[in-house]
Order: sequence, then C-alpha cells, then structure tokens
Amino acid sequence: MINAAIMALAGVVCRPHSNGAFHQHAFGAARGVDDLRHGLRSQSLRAHDAPDLSRPRADAIQACASQVPGAIIQRMQTIAFMLWRRLGTPGHDVCRLDRNGENWQIDGAAAFRNEDGRIAQLHYRVRCDRAWHTQWGTVRGWLGNEAIDLSIVRDAHGGWKLNDEAVPELGHCVDLDLGFTPATNLLALRRLHLATGEASDAPAAWLDLDTSSLTELKQHYERRGEAEYWYTAPRFDYAAMLEVTSDGFVRRYPTLWEAEA
Repeated sequence: MINAAIMALAGVVCRPHSNGAFHQHAFGAARGVDDLRHGLRSQSLRAHDAPDLSRPRADAIQACASQVPGAIIQRMQTIAFMLWRRLGTPGHDVCRLDRNGENWQIDGAAAFRNEDGRIAQLHYRVRCDRAWHTQWGTVRGWLGNEAIDLSIVRDAHGGWKLNDEAVPELGHCVDLDLGFTPATNLLALRRLHLATGEASDAPAAWLDLDTSSLTELKQHYERRGEAEYWYTAPRFDYAAMLEVTSDGFVRRYPTLWEAEA
C-alpha cells in the first residue's frame, strides 16, 4: 500500500495488463496527489506515511518502473476542453476531458459569485469507468470564508458515500452531478448515448454546494437532433434545449451557462 502511495504521489499508477505485465499511467504531480488523497480517505492511511515530494517526478517514475519489470508507460490522453461563462451571475468554468486506459475523467475549475453573494473558487475532478459509471469525485477550494474539501465515492455495489459517510437511497443513481458546474452533464450524456428520437431518465447523485449534501436529482434527456437535447429537471422547474458538442460537453445551457468562443 505504501508503494502505491509513493507511485501516486509521483504521478504514476501501475495496473495489471492482460498479458501479465503492467501499465504505468503518468498523470502529472498534482493529479497524482489528488488521487492519493482519495486513496487516503478510503484506505485510512496516516499522513506521516506519505513520502517526500521533493524527488523529481522522472526519478519517481523510474523507481516505479524498476519495481515492475516489463512495465509500459502510458500517459493520460486529453480528449477535449471547454470554457463556459455564467449567465445568471458573474463567473467562469473550465474543464478538460481525459481518458486513462479504460477510465474517463473530467478535471475542471470554477470561479464565480454564488447566489448568496459569496465568491467561490473550486477545483473538481470526477472519475468514471469505461461505461461512464461514476467511481469517485472530489471538490476542493473555498466558498467565501468556508474551506471546501469534499470526497464522493460510489462503490461497486452502487452505494454512495460523502466524506466517508454513507448516503442512503441513492443506489439507483449512476451519475454524479456537481450543482455548480455544467461539466457533469457530460457524464450522463456519454453514458446514455442516445440516438436521435430516443429519451431516458437519468437520476443523479446531486451535490449541493451550499449545504454540502448529496441527494437525488431527477433528470430527463431527449435527443432531438445531432446536437440538441431537451432536458428537464423538475426539482428546479427547469426545462430547456441543450446544445451539446460532439465530445458531450454542453455548449449552451439556456439562462445558466454558455461556452466562450
């Protein structure tokens, strides 16, 4: 477990390959630290077990490779970027879609004025499996004078946890929806993979930033065209035609967000 922590801090993750060898995935130092922090929550490692970060990343990767004969180094593949501006209140959001082997990941940051007037700066990350089922997410930063450090996990049995506390009655939800960003609509859109004319409900585990709570958000998507989806969220009495990019990011989210040119 400690060797795994060292590799994560170095920005490297090793996983078994079908031929018995291993892939090493170089994420970048910051991503590796965040992945380790997620691991620290779930594995209850103590802070003093974390290794020194002063060693250059290249040396750390080489150290990992020396422990795994025949390892193959594979870097994160970036698929798409998106930059939005808020329409209701001042703010911007930027997000990147990455693929790492069989996993998908969105990695973004938001800076905005909250509805109550507080200024927010948040970094978020959500990891999904190959079928776009959410595995975990993190949100870190600040909202006014309040520090934000949230970890959300969905286990193999469909159970959800928020900061290690079980959240009941969400077992039917597959997607994580972060209420302050349009980025997470991509998860349901990619998972559903609707053809034109098809529709589906997509209940999500919705993170309310104001209360730091995780509850169900009922949603419905109907694909009306190549890039148009009729979207409804009864909880907020919201219904609108979303315009979506070929990568699955919402380009136009009426009254809420719009992509910058």
